[in-house]
Amino acid sequence: MTSLSRPRVEFISTILQTVLNLGLLCLGLILVVFLGKETVHLADVLFAPEQNQQI
Repeated sequence: MTSLSRPRVEFISTILQTVLNLGLLCLGLILVVFLGKETVHLADVLFAPEQNQQI
């Protein structure tokens, strides 16, 4: 490498990889929360007592 030394490049790549991993973990957590909420909502709809409505 001409302008940057190898340890500096490895340090920068490690920082960027850590930021990316943290972002992916946050995204995964958000998706798990929304999936749980939708699962609970679906269970409420499916197992709700029937309402007999006459038109």
